[in-house]
Amino acid sequence: MGKRRYVNMGILDARAKEALSVAIQAKKAAEGNTGGAQGLLINGESGLTLWRAAKAKVINGDLLTNVNVIGSSSVVGQGAGGGKVDGNTSIANQMGWLNGGFVGRTRTKLKKDFGDVGRGFIPHTHPDFFINKTGTWNNLATHGFLGVPAIKSAGDASISIKFSATSLTLITVLGTLGAGFTVAVDGGTAKAFTSIGTANPASEIVVASGLEDKDHTAVLTVTDRPQANSGVTLIGMYEGRGNTGVRVNAIGLRGAKTSAAVMGENFEQAQIDIWKPSLTVIAFGSNDYAAQTPLQNFRTQTQAIIDRAKQYGDVLLYSAGMRADLNLAIPQDNYTQVYRELALANDIAFYETYKRWKSFDYAKNKLQFIASDDVHMNDYGHEDLAEGLYQVLMT
Repeated sequence: MGKRRYVNMGILDARAKEALSVAIQAKKAAEGNTGGAQGLLINGESGLTLWRAAKAKVINGDLLTNVNVIGSSSVVGQGAGGGKVDGNTSIANQMGWLNGGFVGRTRTKLKKDFGDVGRGFIPHTHPDFFINKTGTWNNLATHGFLGVPAIKSAGDASISIKFSATSLTLITVLGTLGAGFTVAVDGGTAKAFTSIGTANPASEIVVASGLEDKDHTAVLTVTDRPQANSGVTLIGMYEGRGNTGVRVNAIGLRGAKTSAAVMGENFEQAQIDIWKPSLTVIAFGSNDYAAQTPLQNFRTQTQAIIDRAKQYGDVLLYSAGMRADLNLAIPQDNYTQVYRELALANDIAFYETYKRWKSFDYAKNKLQFIASDDVHMNDYGHEDLAEGLYQVLMT
């Protein structure tokens, strides 16, 4: 009798263990689908396969791959750069943004693992300590990135570019209305180049290479204008170091909403196609919330970026940036929910930073991550976002 009772208890114990296991797995699945799992990462395994493949090739010394982070002021690092708790929200410290924002900090972390390949994309809109224009440079509204027009020379013009690397690559526009130009580095012999060619809304021209790894100044001078309206068009540039590694490009614009990333074919070419990124990080939402972008529009626009990026690699939705509750008709979390749903529908990754910080009040008053304007992250907030992104990239 006792033996039979022991067997029954064993059966019951096995069933209890099985039920507990099923419950645990169900809980994990539910958490993963709502962004509540440890790490707050949805589809981290299935959604980042191409990125991990590229990373393996980088580690093996066979690839220099691009990671593009597309978004608004958080992407360009507003609030970072020495502001500490208050945050540096002045545009005067863009160098601090470039290096101190969460994208720049992620780049620094990756550099320790994969080597230094430069600071990634630098738009022509950077302050004069990067770019100093001489002569006439007009906006070219049909080309650029995130709605920021490219600039095109008119007549005799030149531009001085300060950089720190072993090479310099311009991102320009080719076409029949391009122009010939020269580039002289550090006062040396000028070398000839041209942007005249088959039309392409975003092309790379390497204008300097094999340099010492130190500060340099390159002077671009327009020399050959076959037609009156011929000129050199400049979208931006990037510095180069080494042939393998991970180049992290901050493609951001202060105040940008998701609609800015899908406004035209030429812009999408400059934001994504030219780089062929193994991973595109989409980090909008805060400005869409403030502007109350209709959720269906937000969904459709984000899907368009996803479709474009998936031609080349993986996509990570990253809800960077957090605003104080503005008591608007569409709550901020509704936009985050769209990211959750799109991640599941497209089998792409989503990192839930809002839940990482619990709430705006907790992030501001307990964690001290929010700058004094109640919109942007300070240095501490940018560092935490960078650490979260880094951990995702290294999984």
